[in-house]
Amino acid sequence: MSRNKTMDGQWTGNRIRDGWWCLWPMVVAAGLWITSLGVVESAEVGDVFEDPQLISSARSFAERLKSPFLPSDDEPLETDRPDFVEASSLVPPGRVQLESGYTYVLNRPGNIESTTQKAPEFVWRIGLTERFEMRILWDSGYLLEREIDRNTGTVTTRSGGSDMDLGLKTALLKPDGWIPQACLISTLSVPTGADAFHSQKSQPKFNLIYSWDLTDDLSFSGSSGVQYLFENDDNFVQISQGLTTGYSITEKWGMYLEWFAFFYDGAESGETEQYADGGFTYKFTPNFQVDIRAGVGLNEASNDFFSGVGYSVRW
Repeated sequence: MSRNKTMDGQWTGNRIRDGWWCLWPMVVAAGLWITSLGVVESAEVGDVFEDPQLISSARSFAERLKSPFLPSDDEPLETDRPDFVEASSLVPPGRVQLESGYTYVLNRPGNIESTTQKAPEFVWRIGLTERFEMRILWDSGYLLEREIDRNTGTVTTRSGGSDMDLGLKTALLKPDGWIPQACLISTLSVPTGADAFHSQKSQPKFNLIYSWDLTDDLSFSGSSGVQYLFENDDNFVQISQGLTTGYSITEKWGMYLEWFAFFYDGAESGETEQYADGGFTYKFTPNFQVDIRAGVGLNEASNDFFSGVGYSVRW
């Protein structure tokens, strides 16, 4: 969730139709991926690639693309999504993990109804060593905001890409009794977004993640973060705190319940926001997971409702 208030819309045919664009990038990407595998594995592959070495490389690439979706002896992947609190573990060295999704946010402050839709919300996590993970994020992705004044019927929309981020996750502690597994995520935003959504300067963020495995199936995690924000010549600090309880229902099904909040220091209009949310995950294989989540705001300054779906793949 971002600090900025989101623009809403009503549950009308136009609003729902306008929102489908958010799903198209994922649908197109999946179609291209499936098509590429079909070409590489087809009986006519020799007509496409005449060089035997190129054919071998293409088949090897196809097998690598398919590998997350096949049975495996790998340890189940641990993901940053769908909850607010990221994973305290790192992607193993030499592995790459993609996490992506779609989010819908609803808010009704006074006589205004606003919605925000975001996709593909991706993060590429690249395992460098046992202690370091590189991160490339488009956390909010492309946004569509829609606002309706219920008194006048005026509709305002805006859309565009958000800033991208570069980051590093560093392992700090290994779990030992009551000593948690812990890591530090350092992130720097890059002002690459559309005029309506990009920051004026690069904004650093630091997030301490810590977790305990209470039983084989039950875990407790937390995150404590600080980010320096710059908006309209207003410099201020955003402090975040989240607490999550996760439970493994079966080997494939998981669930979580969570509270998180944002606090502001130095912001003229920044009010504390608090949220509660929960969700489910399902692992098709140890390297491929889908998720669904929903949450509500707990105070007047917060958005009223949000929900989302997503997936995570590890190669």
